[in-house]
Amino acid sequence: MQHDGAKIGKLLHNDLEKVVLPAYPQVAELREALQQLNPLGAMMSGSGPTVFALAESQKKAEYLQQQIQAALPDPDLQTWVTRFRAGGIQIAQ
Repeated sequence: MQHDGAKIGKLLHNDLEKVVLPAYPQVAELREALQQLNPLGAMMSGSGPTVFALAESQKKAEYLQQQIQAALPDPDLQTWVTRFRAGGIQIAQ
């Protein structure tokens, strides 16, 4: 299996963004701020208000996080850096 993060990032799409982003400017602002930082891709997750970005490395993801926190200093904005799990989802016991 080939893993092409750049291709995946370009294919991200969520039809609900057309409705949610105009109604919730903070979500739109976060998505746009992430896009300006050139991640592999950025998108609103589900019906919002979560926005995520894909990065080619943990270092780049941490950079994105730092830049967003500096650009949008909002005490209610929470950010995380997580990694993909190569084996998929598993239930830990």
